Amino acid sequence: MAVGRPPKPTAQKKAQGTLQKHRENKNEPEFNSLCITTQPPEYFNTYSANIWTYLLKEYEKQKIIETVDIYAFEILCFNFGLWKDCAKKLSENPVLLENESHGGLSSTAQMMNKAFSMCEKMMSRFGLTPSDRSRVGLINKKDEDDESNKMRELCV
Repeated sequence: MAVGRPPKPTAQKKAQGTLQKHRENKNEPEFNSLCITTQPPEYFNTYSANIWTYLLKEYEKQKIIETVDIYAFEILCFNFGLWKDCAKKLSENPVLLENESHGGLSSTAQMMNKAFSMCEKMMSRFGLTPSDRSRVGLINKKDEDDESNKMRELCV
């Protein structure tokens, strides 16, 4: 088993501006990027479909989500929609929060907690929190100026 840090993908190095040609992995597999025209699965609820469309639009700009990521992305969007749906039901009817016969949380509340837990894990993998974005190394294109782009091109 290998010891040390796992290697960073080339796309991540490019996004961070740390790619060095002599260290580039020539055998790294390349896949097509997912684009905004990729439709959400038919079984998605409204919340899942909305987050699918919104995130794909944002990820398309960065070109960081690829066709092989679609199933992990589907898990993220599905669990977000499930969590949001349960949260809405509980906010509209707080009686659903507790299980009257056994005490503790109702099945709706338990499902909401499980969906949130899975959603939180997947959000981390897709860089959807500030700390995860810094770890993934996404560059905000709006904040870059032309001079830094020119410097980066000269250094490569």
